[in-house]
Amino acid sequence: MLKAFFTAISLALLFFINLSTAFSQSIDTRIDNMGYWKQLAREGKIPFNKVFPVKKHVKIKDQLGGLPEPFGQPSPDRRIGDKEMMLSENSVGITADGESILVSSNSNPNPAKEIYGANRYETINAGEEWEGEAEGAGGENYGDPAIGLALDGTVYIGRIGLNKCQTVAVRLPGSQEWIEHEVSLPSVINEIQDKNHLAVDHSLGSPFLGSVYSAWTVYNKVPGVDGHVFLARSTDKGNSFSTPVNLSKGLEGISFNHGVNLSVGVNGEVYATWSGYQNWPGRSEERRVGKECRS
Repeated sequence: MLKAFFTAISLALLFFINLSTAFSQSIDTRIDNMGYWKQLAREGKIPFNKVFPVKKHVKIKDQLGGLPEPFGQPSPDRRIGDKEMMLSENSVGITADGESILVSSNSNPNPAKEIYGANRYETINAGEEWEGEAEGAGGENYGDPAIGLALDGTVYIGRIGLNKCQTVAVRLPGSQEWIEHEVSLPSVINEIQDKNHLAVDHSLGSPFLGSVYSAWTVYNKVPGVDGHVFLARSTDKGNSFSTPVNLSKGLEGISFNHGVNLSVGVNGEVYATWSGYQNWPGRSEERRVGKECRS
């Protein structure tokens, strides 16, 4: 009887351990995206965050004290968007003539029952007044905005699309309409392309003037693809993008590449930098830099 009791206990523990292992393997802690975690919560795999009331803000003096000019000059705060909205992960762009400043943010109501994605707000008087919309620019999306502006006035907002892969919203010069274009498509079911960045070549001396570059990290559990940084280029104002290339392929001892940032040099060379992890979870052991030169 006692032996049967302990056998039952052992089987129960074994079942619990196996269930816990399967449960942990079904959640990818590398992914830092609200849409992903809200989906897990809806599926009952993780609890929803508690709703906390927002504390009333405390007004401070306009003067930024203790700083030399011009930083010590009056700098009044200006609200962007409706006070009921939460804006985060902001990306800022300024037109070549300095006439307009654009901000794109992850946008959702408080509490975050919905996700509008990367939105668009704009000012033409140095931030005194802002106009725009909380809803996603060019349609609903999963956010992670990255703004890029071309010399001709074309505006690009890179973001995660509803298919959890990369898209870009484009506004042409003289137009107020935002058009969404696909940057990349999933290669397998349940693939997520996250932590994206975008850059536009706006150097007058560059032979690639106007080219648009988008980069991101892939999460799909496919060896040689999962956890790698990919890059694609558009030469037709975002209407189409090249086949993505794996920038981080071949880096020895790195299992996870994350947080890419792009920059374009004066001669059209493209620089990408990101964090490389030897183990996950764990500390970022080193930084890797990729340089793409074309002639």
